[in-house]
Amino acid sequence: MRDFINFRKMITPVIISTIFWLGVIACVIAGIYYINEQNEIGIGIGIIVLGPLALRVICENLIVLFTIQNTLTDIKNLLQSQQDKDNQDNSSNEG
Repeated sequence: MRDFINFRKMITPVIISTIFWLGVIACVIAGIYYINEQNEIGIGIGIIVLGPLALRVICENLIVLFTIQNTLTDIKNLLQSQQDKDNQDNSSNEG
């Protein structure tokens, strides 16, 4: 809970996956609408097939940004702990 409050744990990837599934449902509904009401079978099938694919690519790119951020934070913490350890070693060698 503390990580969540301090913005160390991101909820956006969960939100992005929810938006993806809502978008897939919207694409299927839009595709069925075009097939049934507009008599545009090609457009309807295109929306049903390509819509979720395009959404997936967009959502994956957004999640990659958050993954990069998490990895950089891990690297920062690792380097900081290594620096703290080196500082402790140096101070014990001087004493």
